[in-house]
Amino acid sequence: MKPVKKYLVFEAGKELYGIELKYVLKIKNNAKFYELPSLGKDYPGVIHFDNRFIPVAGFGGVNPGNSEAGAVLILRYRTNEFSIFVKNVFDIYELENMETAEDFYIDGKVVKLINLEEFIGG
Repeated sequence: MKPVKKYLVFEAGKELYGIELKYVLKIKNNAKFYELPSLGKDYPGVIHFDNRFIPVAGFGGVNPGNSEAGAVLILRYRTNEFSIFVKNVFDIYELENMETAEDFYIDGKVVKLINLEEFIGG
């Protein structure tokens, strides 16, 4: 029997994305965003979570200040914690373990899998 991986599927911009569930710490609906331009264009600011500040990564064209931002995903990869604002969170899907991350389809729509190592720059 092949191992199964669980992916959280969400919408950002007009695209669907999947991220391995083991990297998701929390899904938060009403996160207060604090703009910090000094972090640079890749991280426009921070959110307050669990008595600390977590950087917000720019992703999928969903900006924390616009009305499309429906939720924030708080993620951990190795020792890096960051968050991304998303439009909608859909569901958790189980997929057989693949050698490489491949996109998959839900109701005829492509779900792009996120490689966090590439996303955060190695």
